[in-house]
Order: sequence, then structure tokens, then C-alpha cells
Amino acid sequence: MHTLHSRLVAAWLLAFLLVTAAAGNAQPPPEPFTPGEMLTYDVMWTIFRAGVVTATVQTSGDANHKTYEVTATARSEGFVPLLFSVDNVFRATSTRQTLCSEGIVKQVNEGHRHKDTRIIFDYARKLALLDERDLNQPKEPAKLAANDIPPCVEDVVTAFYYLRRQRLEVGHTIELPVNDG
Repeated sequence: MHTLHSRLVAAWLLAFLLVTAAAGNAQPPPEPFTPGEMLTYDVMWTIFRAGVVTATVQTSGDANHKTYEVTATARSEGFVPLLFSVDNVFRATSTRQTLCSEGIVKQVNEGHRHKDTRIIFDYARKLALLDERDLNQPKEPAKLAANDIPPCVEDVVTAFYYLRRQRLEVGHTIELPVNDG
């Protein structure tokens, strides 16, 4: 009986050590996207291809501050530019760990609308800092604004990647603060 008890205790101890070692070595799940990934979406208007949207993920930063940089473009194609031309480029940066946006630069060229927008998220001051310029009115002053933000906010590009990281379940709500200036 004593030998059986010793073996059970030894087996339990071995199992505990294996589980503890495995838990200590557990890796977080892999990202649903990887640096270098390029997503391409066709934009359709009924049966006609109207444009294309692409998004490319890169990494940057150093050991102390690692970031994702996403470049997203939207361009009209085919006969659509004859009706309404679109040529937009958005560059968004977020922290790799939390995906909180650090800022976005938007170059918007839609029809007769041409704007350059920069939004910086200053988490130390809890502010979104907007600098927007209407390129059709180069002599006009830039639109400058400061808006309060929560501890983590997304922009229109990083929100997509934040959602890709979430576990989606029927009936489950994901609240996501997004700031677009």
C-alpha cells in the first residue's frame, strides 16, 4: 500500500511539474496577421469593378517601442474615375502589444476634395491632436483641434486590425473607441 501511495504521489508530482512547465512556456496565440501581409479588396459597383483597396502591415521601432505600421490605399478604377475619382493613402501606426493607435496620416483625394490630415494620439495628455489642411485652399490656415481620448483609441485603419485580433462570438459585443478627427 505504501508503494502504491508513493507511486501515486510521484505521478501526481510529475504531472504537476509538467503542467507547470508547460504553462510557464506557453506562448501567446499567433497574431491573425503578420508583417509583410498585403490584403487586396476589389470594390464592385453592381457588376463593374469600381476600384481596389489594399492594406499592408509592416513593423518598426526598437526593443523598447515596437509598432505596427499599416498603409492602406483606396483607388477608383475602370470608368469610375470619370464619374468620381478616388486616390486615398492612409498610414497608421499602433503599438504592437495593445494595438492602440499612435496616429494616422491621411492623404484624401476624392473628386474635388483634397485634404491632408494628421492625427496624433498623445496618451500622456489624453488628447487626439488634429492637423488638417484643405489642399484646395492652400492660403487658409490648417484646422487644428484637440479632443479628449480614452486610455486606448483606434483610428479607422488600426480598428480593422484590432478587430482581427478579437475572438468573435455570436451575441458578444466588442466596444471600440475610434477617433477620426
